[in-house]
Amino acid sequence: MVPILLQLKVHPRVASATSGFTYFWIASNNFLKLLVEGLLDYELILSFTVIGVLITILSLLVDLYLLE
Repeated sequence: MVPILLQLKVHPRVASATSGFTYFWIASNNFLKLLVEGLLDYELILSFTVIGVLITILSLLVDLYLLE
């Protein structure tokens, strides 16, 4: 999608943000569909969410340490 937007002379940041939002929207719709149909395990969702938040905090701390 980004190459097409760039060829249409859209600013690169705008093209990147548009593409990112589109991917987020598609992923959210698929997630909600699976959630409504009852195909997702809530404990699994919670565990992956906690792991993702912890890894994000850890990587932020490592980045801040390396930048000092």
